[in-house]
Amino acid sequence: NDINFFISYIENFREYLEIFLNQFNIRVSLEYKNDLRQESDTFYVDLSEKESYVDIVEYAIKTIEDEEFQIFEKKSMLIIGEALIGKTHLFCDVALNRLQNNNPTILVFANLFDKNKTIIDNIISQLGLINISEDEFLQGLNLLSTRYSSRTLIIIDAINEKDSPEIFKESIIKFNEQIKSYPNLALAMSIRDVELNRVKTSSNEECIDNEIIQIQHKGFEGIELEAVSTFCNALGVELPKIPFHIT
Repeated sequence: NDINFFISYIENFREYLEIFLNQFNIRVSLEYKNDLRQESDTFYVDLSEKESYVDIVEYAIKTIEDEEFQIFEKKSMLIIGEALIGKTHLFCDVALNRLQNNNPTILVFANLFDKNKTIIDNIISQLGLINISEDEFLQGLNLLSTRYSSRTLIIIDAINEKDSPEIFKESIIKFNEQIKSYPNLALAMSIRDVELNRVKTSSNEECIDNEIIQIQHKGFEGIELEAVSTFCNALGVELPKIPFHIT
């Protein structure tokens, strides 16, 4: 894909850069052999400077390989987590924050999906829209993104609920392709970790594993005390004075 091609291009550039700088230094050293100007020559690239150039290239590669960059390029993500870990709460917070910042956002709940409708038709129905085709709906969202200078984010919570696994199992490839065909649309979905296999099949696993970024939602793991403190402060509840242990 485009990212892998770009990374390969930059890695090749890094190799050429190292070769060029090494050869350049050798040439300058030969030209100014026994000449004091070598010490102060502005065209001479010392080792630390060369390493700084290489560091810049390596940082570019690291940035491109970063999860956030991958999401931006692939435009689809799947949040995976335990029951009650906070997936729905996360999506509600994201939707609210985006809307408060005038970023077009749609949040729908897969437990309300009708198995006799497509994924997009279910979204249209949940929004209360009538007499609109799938293409008209997506085109409208794409134009909305242009107006607000922000991608429209379509959020679908809990695709493991009720009949949703059957719907997504059959249609997730087509649905993802529909989203990707519009440059200003992005998709976020969530699923309970133990039910991922209800959606993933041998026919769609390549799409789910390679075209959709999967992110593990671990709740407040590692920041439990900070979370308790924030929660208590928000509700005006006094923190326990006796140290307590969280497992």
